[in-house]
Amino acid sequence: MGTIDKNIIEKAGARGCDNSDYNIVKTTCCNSYLVEDDELNDVYFDPEDLKNVIDVTHSGECPICGSSTWDYKKLNEWPKEKTKWQWAYHQNQEFVDKWLKK
Repeated sequence: MGTIDKNIIEKAGARGCDNSDYNIVKTTCCNSYLVEDDELNDVYFDPEDLKNVIDVTHSGECPICGSSTWDYKKLNEWPKEKTKWQWAYHQNQEFVDKWLKK
């Protein structure tokens, strides 16, 4: 199970498949938050338009800062700081708000 709610993100436009799990990840070059589909190797970088997606197996530059030497680290839990991806963490936003205030 990923850190991003599969139903929410796919309703918003992520292409996904039956085996897709979505995780919040953080880039190593510019510390930006992205969402990874670990089954399809897709990375979503625009939380307002999920048509903006790259296949990390064919990606050359970071979609945020343009660095050619970029990577990302999968996070095992939601970041404590606010991100533009919060809407996709969990169906119950009160639950998310309480988590962020811990």
